Amino acid sequence: FDNLGSVEDEYFADGMTAEIIGKLSCVSGLGVISRQSVMGYKKTTKSTAQIGKELGVEYLLEGTVRHDRNTDPPTVRISPELIRVKDNVHLWADQLDLPLASIFHAQAQIALNIATALDVRLVKGEPAWLERIPTQSTEAYKLLLRAYQLGGPTADAVAFGDSMLALTDQALALDSSIVVAWALQACVHARTYHFSVDRKPE
Repeated sequence: FDNLGSVEDEYFADGMTAEIIGKLSCVSGLGVISRQSVMGYKKTTKSTAQIGKELGVEYLLEGTVRHDRNTDPPTVRISPELIRVKDNVHLWADQLDLPLASIFHAQAQIALNIATALDVRLVKGEPAWLERIPTQSTEAYKLLLRAYQLGGPTADAVAFGDSMLALTDQALALDSSIVVAWALQACVHARTYHFSVDRKPE
């Protein structure tokens, strides 16, 4: 998802990419390429056919995100589109204008619409899982997206670990129940230990 907002909001578009990949990955009828693989195509000039061939996929989901913080309340515009690689046909597109507080519903709706467009039947419990909200705090969520921008669970602990821990600490101070923030911290600590950056028992 390309950022149409200010440069400082690049993290938000990257975060939306990661979050929607996460939602789609939990739909049992879909095989989804990892975030690390797709981020290499950010700002690419390659064609749909080239990207599809290199990734070995039949469909591409792309779009734009604009985070407008000057409105009250802050709003987000997400414009996703699903493209069939073999003939470059657009199977589905949408434009969602919503308050930032409704972003989780939008992510779930995009995943559900894609499953429908691809005729993928959701198994019992999947719709409810897609609608789960990680936090009621939009500020905590934005901090989490900034942490994801640094690399998510596969981040280089040497380069990004301290920054990721600082961001997730701030998010957890606002809402200590954000499970994914604890998971990101666990990833950072595990990699810090594994690569011998810090082997202290604590």
